[in-house]
Amino acid sequence: MGIMCVIVILCIVTLLSARWIYHLQYVYAPMGRVRDRILGIPIVEDLDFLEQKEQISAEKNPGVLFEDVLLPYDVRSNTLYLSQSADTDEWVGKLCAGENEFFLCATQDAYWNKKQEAIREGYAFEVWLVGEESYYKLNLVISGAPIISLYTNDKEKLMNGEEVQGEVSVFNPSVGTDCYEINQSYVMYRIKGSSSRAHEKKGYALKLLDYKGKKLDVSLLGMRADNSWKLNALYTDDLKIREKTALQIWEQFCEANPEIKQKGARMEYVELILNDEYVGIYGLVEPIDEDKLHMDENDVLYKCVSWAIPTNEAFANAIEQRACTAESIRINYPKVISEYSKVWSPMQDYNERFFVNPELDYEQALATVDVENLSDVFIFLMVTSASDNSHKNLYYAAEVSDDGSYVMRQIPWDLDYTFGRTYPMEFDENYGGVYANSTLPRLKFANKEEIGTFVLNRWKDYRATFLKTKNILDMLVENRDYLMKTGAIKRECERWKDLEISSDIDYLLEWQGNRMNWLDEFFADWATN
Repeated sequence: MGIMCVIVILCIVTLLSARWIYHLQYVYAPMGRVRDRILGIPIVEDLDFLEQKEQISAEKNPGVLFEDVLLPYDVRSNTLYLSQSADTDEWVGKLCAGENEFFLCATQDAYWNKKQEAIREGYAFEVWLVGEESYYKLNLVISGAPIISLYTNDKEKLMNGEEVQGEVSVFNPSVGTDCYEINQSYVMYRIKGSSSRAHEKKGYALKLLDYKGKKLDVSLLGMRADNSWKLNALYTDDLKIREKTALQIWEQFCEANPEIKQKGARMEYVELILNDEYVGIYGLVEPIDEDKLHMDENDVLYKCVSWAIPTNEAFANAIEQRACTAESIRINYPKVISEYSKVWSPMQDYNERFFVNPELDYEQALATVDVENLSDVFIFLMVTSASDNSHKNLYYAAEVSDDGSYVMRQIPWDLDYTFGRTYPMEFDENYGGVYANSTLPRLKFANKEEIGTFVLNRWKDYRATFLKTKNILDMLVENRDYLMKTGAIKRECERWKDLEISSDIDYLLEWQGNRMNWLDEFFADWATN
């Protein structure tokens, strides 16, 4: 019996070896001499060996791997997308076929030696995925930006507004890190937003999951580790640089005042391939939540989602119905609520005090707010001309004491209507617009000297440091240049032909420069009048 087993095993090994040798000869011998390898791909002298094979079309992702991870693919243009750094000429990583019976190859192309130029121009390399009897001819586009691939089998449910389960891969060439990173996980995702749902290019909310379906905290693109992420479509920004720049400026406010609990969202550019379809430039945004703001069990985080000022009746109904929404205000934290009256109390009092009651007791009001935070938000809204954030699109974070007293702070978010962009997607050439909610102006009206002097001094301090005009203009230019050198802006224009995107931002730089000069006069006058 033992001898027979050995004979059988030897026969199997012989057959497999012969099959493997045949495969190597069949596949590689016809290619002739391999001249080079780039990204692990053999660069062959000619393609004569394809003459006896059938060219076939890929109706789904053909299965090319980058570092053993499935490469994103756009089925409409027959294009594979690979992320590489736009700052070096070095190619990083290896590409290969996902199935053993296929191999990947390419021919010599001058752009293989001009990587940065190929990225900037959005050049499409030609590669061939070759099997024994057939082959695919594919385009390969190299992006200098991170790429996110989202895929689900429930595409119809997704487009109907339902949350679906799928897989996500994030290819990061080195944004926020010192090396190439690839993150993969399961994900639950849905279309996000209210008014933005009507746009053809939609945003998405993601929740990362591990293989057991539990929340998975992951650091993406150098941002903090979290399971909850947003993909902003940047649809209303004709230049794709406003929201990114505004968030960078708010981050500088937070860095200048680390003791204030007012940290906002961070954002990095990505290109999104959704269900085998390239959909363009997005902003990957980390959440504003209780962890970022270091909230404890007494604290409450509210989110303002529209311009409506809630009535006392709206709060009463929310408490009675145990609801987390009162007209424009939504409770984001705590997640589990036992006493709705207790959780709604800070916002109900704040709303009544600053938005409803015509009379304001200065000393009592002062005890419920952080004047430094209010001043920062006011100055920020003015610097960025945030026309959609003076009440709507603010988070309200209530730091609540055991006795029920609170201090309310504001944090801006959703900053697409900034730097002259106003609803509905128009540019306001008047750089003298005033943007602020009523909280700080009402305090200033009650005590002009104290509040006016405080805000003016804060403005002067910031103007001498991070709010220098050059710093702001440089950020706008750097973000524009990044989208150009990564090739992302070219692909966005090709994908969304009806949305005009210009790389000429001289008019915006002039506008913002004029606004900063105007703001110097505005704050001097505002402090005393």
